[in-house]
Amino acid sequence: MAGHARCGASTEYAAVDARLLARKPRMLSMREAAALPLAVITSWEGLIDRAGIRAGQKVLIHGGAGGVGHVGVQLALARGAEVYATGGPASMGVIESLGAVPIDYTSTSVEGYVGRYTAGAGFDVIACRC
Repeated sequence: MAGHARCGASTEYAAVDARLLARKPRMLSMREAAALPLAVITSWEGLIDRAGIRAGQKVLIHGGAGGVGHVGVQLALARGAEVYATGGPASMGVIESLGAVPIDYTSTSVEGYVGRYTAGAGFDVIACRC
């Protein structure tokens, strides 16, 4: 809203479904907390609800250092999957710090990393925001 310094609803009270509410983590700003549900819900629906990832699967996440991708990496790891994530050279450290095997898509062909990490069999689950 142009001219307003505050973002968000312009009311003191709102009727909401209590099951959809969560406390904002203290270490996050309001803006950070507001952005979190989109990334988490997108990753959860794709990886957990639809793909049903589970322990032992090989999961490839394209854009593993991105807003949705970094959450996907963490969810897949929490489910016990073996996680690989693509990214550019600048994101390799972030992907590795999250616990996934980083794949530089600028220097490695699809055939190259599929052959290297799956012996050519392919990944069990591939996630991307295509």
